[in-house]
Amino acid sequence: MKKTFNYFLILAALLLFATSCGSDNEGSAPLSASTISAKWDVSSQTNYASFEFNKDGNYIVVENPTATSGNITQAAAATEPTVHFGKYQITDNVVKLVGLGTMVVTGIVGSQINFNFATDANPELKLDYTAIKAPNVANSAKTDLFCRTWKITAETEKVNGVESIPARSFLGCTALFSHAGTYLMNYQDGTPPELALWKWKNTTETEFYYSWKNWEGFVENEHFVIIAELTKNSMKINESQDDNGTLCEYFYELIPAN
Repeated sequence: MKKTFNYFLILAALLLFATSCGSDNEGSAPLSASTISAKWDVSSQTNYASFEFNKDGNYIVVENPTATSGNITQAAAATEPTVHFGKYQITDNVVKLVGLGTMVVTGIVGSQINFNFATDANPELKLDYTAIKAPNVANSAKTDLFCRTWKITAETEKVNGVESIPARSFLGCTALFSHAGTYLMNYQDGTPPELALWKWKNTTETEFYYSWKNWEGFVENEHFVIIAELTKNSMKINESQDDNGTLCEYFYELIPAN
């Protein structure tokens, strides 16, 4: 009887140990597009500034300018970051960023994610990162409809009210708007993706501002877009610009890209 009781104590101790070891992941949900969908700002100076994912299966990775020994040099900080855009796939705790590299998530607790990442070009070099979830734009039904990956399917340009041939066509280009306020344009002509920020202009959420320069020099009522139509299946937007007395108007129709 005493021996059996001792066995019971040993078994209980082992179960308690296993439970305590597993507590490091307490609060972490199974990895999915929903749990990883966010902008994750890397919390220290490394080769990467942020990793962002959306529920449409797209990623945006912002790579800091060339770093020395893992730290951003003063000269490099003056140059533009490199933006990577593509599709991602999740298998267990592994996130494959197609065309870029592989992320292995070791834990997501609250607003913090821990992972290691290796590029396809150098798969043996796996570096550990900690990143913090960036705040989101205030949630609403329109924000949920708006924040996704879109594809431009039609475009019209007018100069002083007269339809003209666009100086640069954006047909087939991808526009991504995220809940974190990210606005990305992915072009079809080989031009690297461009990254901007967006925010609502009005409380009715029918107009939005955008900035290519992190709101530097931002002026109210400039660089905004009107949303003429927004549903789960389509969006129509237009923008007007005064170019030294010449009124330029741009109209675009978009559908979900995925």
